[in-house]
Amino acid sequence: AGWLSLEGISSGDENGSKGISLIGNPGLASLSTTTGNINITGLSTNQHGLYLWGNTSITTTDGNIIITGTSESTDDIAAYGPTPIHSITTTNGDITLNANRVVLDNITTISAGDTLSIQTASNNTSIGLGNGAAGTLNLNAAELAVLSAGNRIVIGNADNAGAVHINNADLTGETLALYGGAMTIDGGLDADALSLISKGNITLNGAVTATDTGNSIIMKGSGFTNTAGANGIDAGAGRYLVYMDTPSSVVKGGLGAKNLYNRTYSGHPPSSIAQSWGDRFVFAYQPTLTFTPHNQSLNTYNPSYNTFPYTVSGMVPGDSLADIFSGLPSFSKQETQFGTYRINGTNGSLTSLLGYKF
Repeated sequence: AGWLSLEGISSGDENGSKGISLIGNPGLASLSTTTGNINITGLSTNQHGLYLWGNTSITTTDGNIIITGTSESTDDIAAYGPTPIHSITTTNGDITLNANRVVLDNITTISAGDTLSIQTASNNTSIGLGNGAAGTLNLNAAELAVLSAGNRIVIGNADNAGAVHINNADLTGETLALYGGAMTIDGGLDADALSLISKGNITLNGAVTATDTGNSIIMKGSGFTNTAGANGIDAGAGRYLVYMDTPSSVVKGGLGAKNLYNRTYSGHPPSSIAQSWGDRFVFAYQPTLTFTPHNQSLNTYNPSYNTFPYTVSGMVPGDSLADIFSGLPSFSKQETQFGTYRINGTNGSLTSLLGYKF
């Protein structure tokens, strides 16, 4: 019922010099607890940090499992065996794997009651999801299929700037949060709900699809390019929000979502964006709408005249004036010499729900 903690360091040159080995052959090798956490840390200079062989089980009911594997020469965490059955499970807790390189093909299940995190150990680790997707932390279709979580699956970490490549990654039935540098989706990405949080550009060459209600797809980055057409993002029963810095960094490529401005991901998270807005591109940039009154020449002197037609400029291409503002500007005149006036303007009753300034 208590905590379990294992630490192993191997600096030898022998072929079998793993940091920690858990070997179940012919029987089952098991680490288990009911209420406590399980912490496993393995370091090896020339072999795996954590090595699972045969039939193994790492499980807790109410605790968390934290596994850190480090290898200077090969995969940090690996599971093998002639007919392997490996499982890492928590009923109610979290599972965290800290590693840059993993081999999970031979694991039967990695299942967390709450959150399952696969954290990159360094901040420049590339990530590949799906068959044929390049990345140091590489999870093919079979490895993705063994992952499950009661809350969400997190891959990468908030400080990681390594490139991310995705090719036909299927996490249907799960909620995914993915962190990394520039992200390229080539063959599609599917989940119940997903967040792509990038330190670089997000490029959609394949469709991103979710099924949940609410904020089913969230993206954040410094640039966005969609080459997958009008169906490049399919938010299912929910909606998508794409957070970027400026409209000039975005190529919508047929996506129909309109814009919101003067909103950041940290200052205006998805929960603060009313569902009635629907799909949106959300920009930190705030455009300025300018109302310029026309010069007027009156045949009859009228000191009370303050009605001036005006033109409007500064609209971002693709926006509609009807959506941008409501209300009217206010103009007044100030006499500079007899019969000649300067026109002064204020915002009057102007408001912009989209986030323009005046």
